[in-house]
Amino acid sequence: MAFEQFRKECADGKYKDTSWPDFVKYTGSYDATNDDSSPIASGYLNQVMYAFAGKTTNTVNKNFDNTLDELQEKMKNNNNMIINAYISGDRGYTANDKGNYYKNDKGQYIEITSTTVVPKGAKRYTFNGIGSNKGNIVLNGVGTNSGDTITITSNSSGGHALSITAITDDTVTIINPWDSDKEITVSRKDFESYMYSLTYSDVEKERGIHGGGGRHR
Repeated sequence: MAFEQFRKECADGKYKDTSWPDFVKYTGSYDATNDDSSPIASGYLNQVMYAFAGKTTNTVNKNFDNTLDELQEKMKNNNNMIINAYISGDRGYTANDKGNYYKNDKGQYIEITSTTVVPKGAKRYTFNGIGSNKGNIVLNGVGTNSGDTITITSNSSGGHALSITAITDDTVTIINPWDSDKEITVSRKDFESYMYSLTYSDVEKERGIHGGGGRHR
């Protein structure tokens, strides 16, 4: 609730003269003129970490395997690592004139079979994600009747942020922020194939914008 109020005040221009980085005050898709709009809809981990812990984050957009190896070691003796992975269903497909999927006007990938009518001019794609593409990471409908799992399917499109709570050589344990009561363990190789950005921070003994210090968990 405090962060929601903070972001609303940022959107209203209350903190425009501060020395904070611009990303702290960015409010995503919030529209103050729309009663259904929320100040905490959309956003990134770096905003939250700076506001609550006065801490900048590290972001990588490649060499995910090396970064996950490093974080795996750090997490063995550090309970204060905060890690967000940004994933996209589009990461599992590559444009290919002879591919066996096409993308419809809703951004969904449709498998081409012997009876499929492919719209004229539709681009074709090949699925290149690791694994069967039937794992447990869901992008479509995340947070609405998603049940106990998060599943990427061949029709997934768009992206989502997931919190990583544990890493092993073969698996990654994640929490969907829309339902943080459930932890789900997925194949590390499959997960990496959909990840397009990784942000992490160590929040030990940092001070937030609104005062206070010590440990923030």
